[in-house]
Amino acid sequence: MKKSQMEIMGLTIIVVILAFVMLFVVSFVMKPSEDTKTDKIQAKLASSVMSTLLKTTAVDCKKFTLGELVKDCREGMGSYISSWDEKDISDGTIDRDNKGNIECSPGKNSCSYALREINSILNSTLSERINVNYNFLILSQGNGCEATKNPTNVIFHTGPGCPATKQHECQPWPTSIETLQIGLDICSKI
Repeated sequence: MKKSQMEIMGLTIIVVILAFVMLFVVSFVMKPSEDTKTDKIQAKLASSVMSTLLKTTAVDCKKFTLGELVKDCREGMGSYISSWDEKDISDGTIDRDNKGNIECSPGKNSCSYALREINSILNSTLSERINVNYNFLILSQGNGCEATKNPTNVIFHTGPGCPATKQHECQPWPTSIETLQIGLDICSKI
């Protein structure tokens, strides 16, 4: 009896050792890589920034949200589509185009106010505070946030762009004229 008990104990010890070895092998094989972790963080950042940005209250513009101002901006354009970027904000082109029905202050309507605020918020948070490059787009007439296929559908573009890979967040934003596509790319470090 003692000999069989020793054999069973030996087999049990071997099974336990094999189980531990398999556990360690699986934990190292299944461990996510640094790239996967970075991609998940960037995807979450893009999603969070996009969601928060469009819900941000414009305290200097009758307490509308930036999303509501973007909607009013597009509806104020009617069938004519304006296209702006950061340069148009700094040189005042966006103020002269005078689109949008909501007047935030003299000479500043929903378009100029919303796009200035979006540009300012993204620059101060993404570029300056957390030091990541980004690409932000508001697109007209699209089924997704692909501006490269049809650059004429870009209403607004800001950001230094993405020289490397990126995590993309795209959100449809309905207006009475069409559904805009609002996109944010968070760029990976090279």
